[in-house]
Amino acid sequence: MKWITKEHIRVGRMGCAWLIQRFVDPAAEFVFLPGGQLHAEAERLGATLFHAEGAELARRGDISSFEVLLEHFGLAGDPALALLGRIVNTADIKQSLSPAGRAGAAGDRRWPGAAVCRRSRAE
Repeated sequence: MKWITKEHIRVGRMGCAWLIQRFVDPAAEFVFLPGGQLHAEAERLGATLFHAEGAELARRGDISSFEVLLEHFGLAGDPALALLGRIVNTADIKQSLSPAGRAGAAGDRRWPGAAVCRRSRAE
């Protein structure tokens, strides 16, 4: 199945793509395009639009796209995924709403779990 979202992957889109490929669609193919092309290309390709304005599988207020996907695909009951959802939410939404996030400060939009994963592998 094809999945489509905005170009310039950041924490929310990265998290959603990971969740989709790991738990929803192991054979997923992802297309990343400029925002203005998403809806037309999704229709043309028969792709599922996610983490983009106007998509069913997108942010809803303070609920991240990752959390919307968890709920939509019946994965919200998994405690580890729910915790990851809160982490993605914080990195994707809460920091983007902060003054530093709006200013585009370096590192504000990076996935905080990456450092944790590197540390845990080394231990």
